[in-house]
Amino acid sequence: MTWIGGDIDPANGSQVGHDNYPFAELTTVHGGEKSMPLFYDNSFKYSEAKLVLSPAQDWTKHDVKTLSLNFYGDSDNTVEQMYLKINDFRVTYNGDPAAVTQESWSRWNIDLALFDTDLANVTTLAVGFGDEANPKAGGSGVIYFDDFRLYRWTPEPPLEIWFEAEAADSITLPMKIYDSQLASGGQYIGTDEGSGDEDITPPVYGVATYNFTVPEGTYKVLLHVIAIGGSDSFWVRIPGAASDPEISTNAGWIKFNVIDPGDTWHWDEVHHNVAENLVVKFTLSAGDHTLEIARRDDHTLLDCILITDELDLDQKSLPHVIP
Repeated sequence: MTWIGGDIDPANGSQVGHDNYPFAELTTVHGGEKSMPLFYDNSFKYSEAKLVLSPAQDWTKHDVKTLSLNFYGDSDNTVEQMYLKINDFRVTYNGDPAAVTQESWSRWNIDLALFDTDLANVTTLAVGFGDEANPKAGGSGVIYFDDFRLYRWTPEPPLEIWFEAEAADSITLPMKIYDSQLASGGQYIGTDEGSGDEDITPPVYGVATYNFTVPEGTYKVLLHVIAIGGSDSFWVRIPGAASDPEISTNAGWIKFNVIDPGDTWHWDEVHHNVAENLVVKFTLSAGDHTLEIARRDDHTLLDCILITDELDLDQKSLPHVIP
């Protein structure tokens, strides 16, 4: 199945996909390995991408109630009214229109009861911007779409808890705060040359702590880091959390080693070096918890932190500034 843009309709200002192969977006991805870029140009046009479903699909089966999709904006986008159509029946986006300018993933849950069409015979699905019945002078931009899914319930938005690293509830030396215009919030934390501790056990000093409150659930932790050369590790733990893989040594401390290397800020999921570098999933009870991050290597720097229950979240899709 292929989404069709405005290639054959001069009134339709959309383009589906990039100009060059592989056409799909491979970096800004919500789930899986690719997303759909939709470029829109609403200069006295509307912009719409359409998917023809053949054979037709029955969306009344299995007590389906909600269509859910995810979209990612761009700060340079012009704000235009987003809509979705089933069999040409249109429903407009009911969230903040400026969401199209946010460089982070947003979820749109749509109640199928809003569509005055035969949901037992769905032949087309479309997403677009503007008003084809009344085109006006508008703007342009690009939105990435991913994970169109049907549900028997309305899925809750993922829980995301963000921290600037320098906003820790406590930081003990030799971990300290540094200034940088390239960091989110203008600061990051790390240690001076020679102040790391690559011992096989976690250090007593040089620890940053972050208090947070969550409902019962399973979570993962992502860090926005710089890891230069072989300096590529922190110690990480959430006291009292059950974890998968299980942490049975060092009082629950995870040796987050072999962080993805790079001398610019990038995200990496906390994984366990002594458990085949598997991403760690923390099972937490409802209530208050503390994330602890301790020094290990020099030149491993920490800018931002994300705790989320969206376990399939692709780290490549995350912004470099806390939203």
